[in-house]
This record gives sequence, structure tokens and C-alpha cells, in this order.
Amino acid sequence: MHPIVTRAGLAALVLAGASACLGNEENRTGESRPATAVRGFEELASRPLHLPRVELRGPSIREHGVAGRCVEGPGVPVNATVLPHIPGVAALGPVGPRERYGPVYAGLTEGAPRIVFLSLLPTLGDTRWRLVRTLWISRPSYEGPVLVRAGRLDRRGVIGFGEELPPRSTLRLPAGGWPRTGFGSREGGSAVRAGWRVTSVPTLVGAPGCYAFQVDGLGFSYVLAFGVQSR
Repeated sequence: MHPIVTRAGLAALVLAGASACLGNEENRTGESRPATAVRGFEELASRPLHLPRVELRGPSIREHGVAGRCVEGPGVPVNATVLPHIPGVAALGPVGPRERYGPVYAGLTEGAPRIVFLSLLPTLGDTRWRLVRTLWISRPSYEGPVLVRAGRLDRRGVIGFGEELPPRSTLRLPAGGWPRTGFGSREGGSAVRAGWRVTSVPTLVGAPGCYAFQVDGLGFSYVLAFGVQSR
């Protein structure tokens, strides 16, 4: 396990990540991303995807809205914390003494920190996909790349990232600064403290259920679970 990357050890990755756009291997000019950034994401992507399995016995989540069981059952440790550095945002973060300071959090702005309601989510055009406004937040202590993968925990299902079809299966947040994609005053964008990285990339879901992000960076890996309730 690598130590968490700090400012002192990031000169090459920061330079490489500055020109990278989210989730793509090429920048906006079509040029190849620098090799250092690609290698950083290759190392993160080589890690196995370890998402817990949630067994919802009895009434289904669609019928009785038991999204809370997605994040309260055994084997799905999550935490929701209010970050004063990002006003008004309650974010999902890892649990445990070593990980209680993140360094990377997910803020689901459409509902409670761990539960969103499908009927309240905007649709992506004329499709069945619903957009969950999601903030990605990184403490100043970490400036390295972040790879986010996701899956459904209670049964087979799909989840993706972005606002285009087909949805991206992974979210790649580069080293260095993050673009404020879709990030505005509603999320407190004007009041973010210096050094914090924040960007907004929608999460796409199509049905009620139990879902989770696996967040991987240089020196850490953890799962953030949440529930999508029908109404």
C-alpha cells in the first residue's frame, strides 16, 4: 500500500493531470495524456473491485422503501459527515480510525446523505436513467488521482457516471486541480476553502436499490454505500 500522496510528491502527477478531462484517456485537443497520469490510473484500475453483497429478505425495496437497510446492514460500513469546508453538504466518507479523515468524499445533493428518492430525480432526456447530483470532494492533504467504480449490491443492476449515453463505467478524477463541472452556488461553490478540490459529476441510476462507490487513490481504497428509494 502506498502512502497517501502529498504536495511534495506530486509534481509529475499534478502536471500530467492538469490537462486531463474527467473519465477520458485523451484531453480536449485529442492529444494523448502524459504517461505518468495513465500509469497512475492503471495502478488504481488494477486493484480488484470489492463491493459487499446486501441481502434484502422479505418485502422488496420497491414495494416498501427499505433503502436504509442498504447502508445499515452488516458488511456495509458507511459514514455521513457534514464538512464545514463545503458549506451545506453532508458527504459520504469512510469509517474507521485510520480513514475518518477521508481523504475523498461523495456528496449526494438530491437527498439525505445515504438515501436518494428516484421519483425526485431528473431524467436524462427521454431515457429511464435518473441523474443523482454528486459532488466529489478531496481534502488538501491529497492531490493525487482518484478512480471511482460503482455497482449494485442487492441484485444485478447498472450504475454509471456522466450525462451522456452510454454512461461511463468509471470516473477518473485527475491529479492536481479538478474542473468545477456543473458546480455552482447551489453547492456552496463560492465558499469552498482554499486547497479543497471539488467537482460535480452526475451518477446515473435506473431503478431503486442498493448501490455503492469504490473509491481508490494512491494509498487508500474504500466503499461508500447508498440507497435509492422509489418514493
